[in-house]
Amino acid sequence: MRKLEFTIVTVLLGWFAAVSFFSQRWSSVTIDEFAHLPAGYYYWLTGDYRLYAKNPPLVKLITSLPLAWKHSSAETDLSRLPKSGWMPWLYGTDFMLRNQGNYLKIFESGRMMVILMGLILGLILYGSARQWYGKTGAVLSLAIFAFCPNLIAHSQLATVDTGASLFILIALLSLVHYLKKPSWSRAALAGLGLATAQLSKFSSVSLLLFYGLAPILAVWPFRSDRASARRFILRICQVGLMIIIWLFLTAACYRFQNLFHTTADFDFHSRWMKRIQAVTAPLPAPFPETYLLGLDRQLEDMQQGEFGNYLLGNWYHGVSRKYFLIALLVKVPIPVMILFLLAMISGVIPGKLKWGFAPEELLIIAVIGWMFLLFSFRNSLQIGVRYLLPMFPLAYLLIGRIGKSLSTPGIVKKMGVAVLVAWLIGECAGTYPHYLSYFNQFAGGPKNGHKVLLDSNLDWGQDLPALAALMKDKKIDKIELWYFGHPSPDLYGVNYQLLGQEPRQKYAAISAQFYYSQGNFHYPLLYYHPLEILFQGKKPIALNKIQILPYLGKKPVALCGSSILVFENE
Repeated sequence: MRKLEFTIVTVLLGWFAAVSFFSQRWSSVTIDEFAHLPAGYYYWLTGDYRLYAKNPPLVKLITSLPLAWKHSSAETDLSRLPKSGWMPWLYGTDFMLRNQGNYLKIFESGRMMVILMGLILGLILYGSARQWYGKTGAVLSLAIFAFCPNLIAHSQLATVDTGASLFILIALLSLVHYLKKPSWSRAALAGLGLATAQLSKFSSVSLLLFYGLAPILAVWPFRSDRASARRFILRICQVGLMIIIWLFLTAACYRFQNLFHTTADFDFHSRWMKRIQAVTAPLPAPFPETYLLGLDRQLEDMQQGEFGNYLLGNWYHGVSRKYFLIALLVKVPIPVMILFLLAMISGVIPGKLKWGFAPEELLIIAVIGWMFLLFSFRNSLQIGVRYLLPMFPLAYLLIGRIGKSLSTPGIVKKMGVAVLVAWLIGECAGTYPHYLSYFNQFAGGPKNGHKVLLDSNLDWGQDLPALAALMKDKKIDKIELWYFGHPSPDLYGVNYQLLGQEPRQKYAAISAQFYYSQGNFHYPLLYYHPLEILFQGKKPIALNKIQILPYLGKKPVALCGSSILVFENE
């Protein structure tokens, strides 16, 4: 039995690794990884974490570790580059120019580190599900994980989303471990988990609520403690230890730079950090300056948004409370939604006013609900379901509870679950290799995804290899192009000129992000004349609405991946 279990786990994780590796070769360097990976390498070279401080450094450091072995070339003096809010991408452009000969191999090595983190995430998910639900439940949870198009999509890109999902899961499991049997040693482990989560992505700040409630949670629902003042004070002290470990490891990760500056000295922009500053102004801040300023800038973006958001064919600014609900409804495979719903129903005891969920399950459900509400009501960055990616492994862990019922007699349940898993496998296999632009049947599949969502849900600049393959197949020597992305199309064998330039070419290719915005989405093209932009002060060009108007309503002759539309010029 152990041999069979080992074989199943190996096959599922092997599938996940293989499909992530081979499909990433069909994905050009996407918007965020273009800046994330070079920033991580810059951290290794300089110890300066100010570049792209909107995300903490841990995952970027892990992802960029292979670059040191490849002896990549990188600028170490940021003052040589133009001062701009686009600095991370300008730095990424400079990095691209310095490493053109092996640029794609460099990013492939960084992506391998993310695939590795994805595999570790799968192993931890399996181990936890096995402990909670047994072998059958664990295999079911791992199968849902291994065939999840969204996790495959983001576990092959050198960004922070998969790493953050890994460390947030570790943080929650370490907190559960503590709550089941509180002790100083378990509190220390929970503090370590908290620190790694906070150093992976700032959205993990949402976990602080549950760490703060740990003394209460230990009494209910975990019932591992008596309700006494002495015990309560002890648990508060242990939570204090968790916070101290978090503070120390954060300072250590930032090399103890610029600690204990007076809070009043910081130039905060976000509403939330200004409120904290008003209360703590005379006090020294126990965090590195770069950490706090990065958190502030991220909160500012969540408060104000960036380029505008897109939902159901409309552009808007601010918060739409239905955005992430709709995103989940069209981006999560339907069989997974059914399985999760069944898992939740199985926790309801018929005829009794109580839940059948274990305390750890209630905690996971509460975290999922809290994250969803927080992003739905407080986040103006409504540009991708990836913001909810840490919720996915938590939901898949809970799906494992269905495995309990599969061990009892009865063919109907087993057949039903088998059909749903087979449906998911078919969905996953049919999506290869374009997992980033996956949409389920509610949206009408990837070809109709643009009617619901854009940006990293559909078009993150990933389909240059598909465009190059089309040009080779159709023997197109040169094409007019308006591409939403940062790497130079030449790196992928795309011979191009900008859309509308003379002499006109027979074919024109336009990214979905630009096309479906009808010219209202303005984004700089840093890949066009990059040397002039970096060193001669030339302003990057952005889309001119007039150039795209002739193509609106026109039927494309081809679709590359799901994000680049190709038209024939008249």
